[in-house]
Amino acid sequence: MKRFSPSSTESWLACPMKRRLRADGWRSRKLGKKELSGVLGTAFAAGMAAYHTARAAELPNPPTRASGLPMHADIAAHVAIQSVRQDLFKAAAGGAIPGNEMDTALMRSLVKRAETSVRKYIAADPIPPSWTVLDVERILPEWGNCRIDLGLDTPQGLVVLDYKHKITSDARYLAKDIDRWRLSEQRFHYSNAYGDFIGRPVAGSAA
Repeated sequence: MKRFSPSSTESWLACPMKRRLRADGWRSRKLGKKELSGVLGTAFAAGMAAYHTARAAELPNPPTRASGLPMHADIAAHVAIQSVRQDLFKAAAGGAIPGNEMDTALMRSLVKRAETSVRKYIAADPIPPSWTVLDVERILPEWGNCRIDLGLDTPQGLVVLDYKHKITSDARYLAKDIDRWRLSEQRFHYSNAYGDFIGRPVAGSAA
């Protein structure tokens, strides 16, 4: 039985034509908040992938001369910055432009936002040293090409971590946002997919 990713399913349920066009590579020519949020989310994930890849490989992590911070943080920030620049370049090459002045200001802030987000996360890294990184951005074709941001082996068992990034966040709605992610189809889909791939049940997942 062919499986589809949750995002693909949601897109099809909203508009089958939209899903088909997106699968064929069509993109909006308007760079609004939604599109720019996607650019930032992709950049954050790319930066964290670089960080965890270096961590899993146990590469040296000395302070750099430029910032005095651990080298892994500088590498991750650089990867995130380059991801933003590359995605914005591709969008511009395809004729995409910001929808209004607010979108233009947001677009110009993305490089700094990406760097700051990555550095803040690494500085407060919530993943205990005792947890082992098994996979970074593992794509599972049999499960609709879903991408596992981070697969971890912990004393409690397998854990799947999926990064979520928002342009803005209001504390009044934080609990609602957490519930939406906690109960999302994506969370359960990824847990089942990764458990099937590893051959062990997933004990927990986090976003």
